[in-house]
Amino acid sequence: MPHISKNKLDNKTFFKINEQLFKAVKYLRREEEAAQFLSDLFTKTERLMFAKRLAIVVMLEAGYPFRVISEALKVSESTISAMRDRFDRGGNGYRLVFAKFKREEFWQEFFKAVDSIISPKFMPLITGRGRWRKIISMR
Repeated sequence: MPHISKNKLDNKTFFKINEQLFKAVKYLRREEEAAQFLSDLFTKTERLMFAKRLAIVVMLEAGYPFRVISEALKVSESTISAMRDRFDRGGNGYRLVFAKFKREEFWQEFFKAVDSIISPKFMPLITGRGRWRKIISMR
């Protein structure tokens, strides 16, 4: 969890440094540049937190149920609910990113990765005793 100083910034300073962050991101043209910048700027834990947030919203948009998202990403259903609320109340930034993703192969790669995580846990065995037991117990 990120640690934030108890010393509050005034709004003017906050907006100025926020603007500088947005400009820095704007100038990153290649994936390698973005990866280097984000690796320098955020800890591994912070990057994981942001990646999970993006994955949650992508999976919600694709229609995955909370339980599947929770198990696949190891997040609580309350975290998923909070992300759903943020997306529903605004989400314009997510929508911009989704529009760019659709132009690339990101969606296909993302959902292949999700399927490889989800399928073994949520799909019943094709044959054998108890193949539906796990599905029924999840209800």
